[in-house]
Amino acid sequence: MAKTLENGPPSEAEAKKVSNSPANNEWRSRTNVRRRGLTFRQCRMGQQQLTLKDALNHVDQAVESDPGQWNALCPAHNDTSPSLSLRENERKLLLCCHTGCSYLEILEAIKARRTKASSRDPQLRPNSLAAVPAQANGRIEPKRIVGIKTPNPKKLKSCRKAKSDFAAEARRYESEITSDQLSQLVAGLGVSSKSLRSLHVGWKADASGKGVYTFPEFNGRGRVVGISTRQADGRKRSVQGSRRGIYLPVDWLKPGAPIVICEGASDTAGLVTMNVSAIGRPSAHGGGKHLLAILKNISPEVEIIVVGENDQKSDGKWPGRDGAEKIAKELTTGLNRPVIHSMPPEGVKDVREWFTTETKLRAPKKGGRNGS
Repeated sequence: MAKTLENGPPSEAEAKKVSNSPANNEWRSRTNVRRRGLTFRQCRMGQQQLTLKDALNHVDQAVESDPGQWNALCPAHNDTSPSLSLRENERKLLLCCHTGCSYLEILEAIKARRTKASSRDPQLRPNSLAAVPAQANGRIEPKRIVGIKTPNPKKLKSCRKAKSDFAAEARRYESEITSDQLSQLVAGLGVSSKSLRSLHVGWKADASGKGVYTFPEFNGRGRVVGISTRQADGRKRSVQGSRRGIYLPVDWLKPGAPIVICEGASDTAGLVTMNVSAIGRPSAHGGGKHLLAILKNISPEVEIIVVGENDQKSDGKWPGRDGAEKIAKELTTGLNRPVIHSMPPEGVKDVREWFTTETKLRAPKKGGRNGS
């Protein structure tokens, strides 16, 4: 280049030759790769190809919700309700955690589990690393360097809005539930049908003739942002593309009554059955930002109580209690007012079980005098 400048400005052919030099192509590759969220070292060194079958072998509670679509516990965080969606198309494996874990975090967690498993069983070790494809001029093609696509959060958010109208979808499911299906859920949960109707419970049928109960989840502005599902055996999932929100009964705000924040749709239905002003969290630690948004204009005279669950694990972890404490602290700080947390009585898991237990104890015994 220096010799060319000494002899005057470079010609068009010489300038094109310099532009297409290996150094310039390598710089372009680095730039394009960084824009896609991957480091140049990851691309040059190559990565192991991860297939859907391989990923399913290293996640927990994997269930096929739709043909080719799987839900499982996310290995990148302490997941108690399956929030990871897995799907594979002709060229790549798609991973999406609905609680916010990034693609790279999920990938590293799966690879860590695979490495741990392969260290115990040599037959599980991969044969080789995938080669990095390149064009004839030496430039790396970013779209083909890995088998998994990194989602762009901005594009993903716009796609969800464009492809899924969860409010309309929830209304359709609500209109399709029959009285027999509602009665079965009432008998299984021990709550009133009115409480389930106030949560806009619906029914989503599948091709096999079976189906799941649906519950819409709202954001802090009262808009439906996702739909959670409940199977007959109690297993919970989410409709594809859903984001986690909170459960808002129709009459969740009663004048002067304290507001109780519980965990899950069924607990919310139990509190509504007891005529309590209730809001449901999607999980033990979830829903904080939506609760802050919807409670910010509530009068300071209205008491707010966050209720946990007696779900202590064998290893000493207590997500129901710790989650209630965490949410109560977030609301106390964000609302600039005291918010307390409470627990059900000892021996009772949650508020719904507490309600059903009290109902059975107060129910009149058959054959007794005057119903006693």
